[in-house]
Amino acid sequence: MNAQWRHRYMTIEQEIKLQARNLAQDMAKDMAQDIAKDMANDIASEKTLQTAKNLLKINISPEQIASVTGLSLEQVKSLKTGKS
Repeated sequence: MNAQWRHRYMTIEQEIKLQARNLAQDMAKDMAQDIAKDMANDIASEKTLQTAKNLLKINISPEQIASVTGLSLEQVKSLKTGKS
């Protein structure tokens, strides 16, 4: 009986460890995906700001830039005055 109990206990312990490992892997995967999304959004935002700055340099109106880039007019105007 003692050997049987020990075998059952070890099987349960192994199952718990496997579930914990799988949970940790899933969490790590989700975290990596979230980080990648955040980085992609940051890059896209920087590119949008740089595009707006470049358009301002060639005298495109702030209103047109806001319309095309999705930035607010205030954001574009702050880029124009250098307060970004």
